[in-house]
Amino acid sequence: MNDGGRQTTGQKCAAPALPATPTNLTIHYIFDTFVTVSVENLPTWEWSYKLYSRVAGSTQWVLQKEQAPWRSDGDPIWFHGAGNLTPERYYCFKITASNSKGESGPSNEACATTKIRRPAAPSNLTGISNSPTTATLSWKDNSTTETSYELLQKEAGVGDYRVIKTWGPLSGTVSYTVTGLKPGTDYYFTVRARNEGGSSDTGMLVTTQPAPPPPQEVTQSYWVDPYIPFEGTVFWRLNLNPNLPAGAYIKSFQYVVGPDWIMHVMKAGKLYSQCGYADASIPFVGYQNATAEQLNVLYGSSRPKPPLSIEACASSRSGGNLPLGNRILVNVTYVIP
Repeated sequence: MNDGGRQTTGQKCAAPALPATPTNLTIHYIFDTFVTVSVENLPTWEWSYKLYSRVAGSTQWVLQKEQAPWRSDGDPIWFHGAGNLTPERYYCFKITASNSKGESGPSNEACATTKIRRPAAPSNLTGISNSPTTATLSWKDNSTTETSYELLQKEAGVGDYRVIKTWGPLSGTVSYTVTGLKPGTDYYFTVRARNEGGSSDTGMLVTTQPAPPPPQEVTQSYWVDPYIPFEGTVFWRLNLNPNLPAGAYIKSFQYVVGPDWIMHVMKAGKLYSQCGYADASIPFVGYQNATAEQLNVLYGSSRPKPPLSIEACASSRSGGNLPLGNRILVNVTYVIP
């Protein structure tokens, strides 16, 4: 029917005696309007425990909270978040055990001063994802008593909240951009104002933008006719100005020529008369792809963007004669972001 006088069935039995007096009342945490305490007691017919408080200088005790003795035998009884207190006041607390016979004698008294009132919670929290890996949050500070602010972040369905940014006191409207996020992912954010009395917060969900599609590579082939800028020298000039989306750039090019050909590609700004010299041009054999490093030497960028002119003269690897009057084929690879 019962265990030491405590209810173990759906119906309480009359207790044979008053419960024992609780002992060792201890204050563990005290905030602006609530307190957490514990008390020790042996299981002796108690049905509930009652926490009382009084303001210093008063003899009137006020019942703060009553709760059943939910604990294993011998463990302390905890009162979590007993509230309705006034900030910055000196309170004393006591606990009694009760049953059908009445209340036990009171425990020892424990006293402490409540903290200052916790700061007002921030408001008008908004959030927007600026890119697949960032989100910008804005909020209004409504407090004049906070000592710090915290921004907490949690990926939906993964782990716990963690503090990602702290500030001292703030004022007005505040904005902050969070970086390093995953594309297309839900994140919970909480903005928290803190002081000695506790904390107040507000939160929201932000979904980052999806990842952009991977860059696309496109290769185009061009037939280039020879031209002679001055007597005795043959050049091939390829003027690139394709109709491509903004941000497209040249990844590489190659000359489709025979194995005896060496194409000397001119560096930007060099004279035709300098073609073939190491400080004015870079040699390419047939089907050799231009590297990012070579593009940087030729055009001052490893990702040159059109419009662009590729100019080259030719020489023979064997020292023989080349058919310099022929059209030649050039393959150009573009990257479209």
